[in-house]
Amino acid sequence: MKKKLAILAAMMMAATMFASCGDDSSSKATETTTAPAESAADTSSEAETTTAPEESKPEETTAEVTEAAKVTLPAPVELPENAYGIAGISFQVRDSWEHRNAVGELLLNESSNKSFAATCNDVYITGNGDYEVSLEGWWCDFDEALLGWVGLDTTIPVEVTDGVATFKDYPDAKITLTEYQQDGKTFDLSDSTVGMEDNGTDNHGGTIKVVNSWAGEQIDQRGIDEYQCLTWQSTDPVVIKFTVSGLPTDKAADEDVSIKFESPAGELEAAE
Repeated sequence: MKKKLAILAAMMMAATMFASCGDDSSSKATETTTAPAESAADTSSEAETTTAPEESKPEETTAEVTEAAKVTLPAPVELPENAYGIAGISFQVRDSWEHRNAVGELLLNESSNKSFAATCNDVYITGNGDYEVSLEGWWCDFDEALLGWVGLDTTIPVEVTDGVATFKDYPDAKITLTEYQQDGKTFDLSDSTVGMEDNGTDNHGGTIKVVNSWAGEQIDQRGIDEYQCLTWQSTDPVVIKFTVSGLPTDKAADEDVSIKFESPAGELEAAE
């Protein structure tokens, strides 16, 4: 009897050991099957990271297009050592308020805050001599655009005494208008007696208004009929020819004094 009980006890202990081994195998198998699931999650995360730059590309492209439509105000033109200043054409169109206020500035429309495409052929004034400036490639785009004025503008500072403007540092210097061209017409200005005035800009340069619709007597002095010349009718170059005298030095006969100033078309964005 005792021998049978011993055999039975041994069999029960063996069964328990087999059951224990089965639990360990099951646990290890479970851990092995869950590991690939964690790896799949990591792979999914990496896939999301690679698609992010593609989603941001359209925004970057849009920003570049918007920026390209802006036009920044130009920096002032620097003078070479032998130049007294710069001269060029300035103007204002009545009613539309399209203008170029001074040399070195864009052609603007104040009401729409936009600039216009045009070429301004300005010059350095390097001494006494003959000069020519022009503005081309633009006109005010509506029927019979009335000019407020067209003038020869300089950056040489002036001072006004008793209503008479003279060059501040060169009181004996003088600009004499000789010829004006607009819309294919040429006008002799050699007998012009129109005086200079402060241009009202920060540099306080001088302006001689060749055409001025607010001062009819000046037009009469040059024999220019306002009905011929006060409407800007074409993209033909507007040209002003003039002579400078009374400066301490003369301009060299073969000296290139031209400055090609390009005014681009676009929405105005003030410089920082």
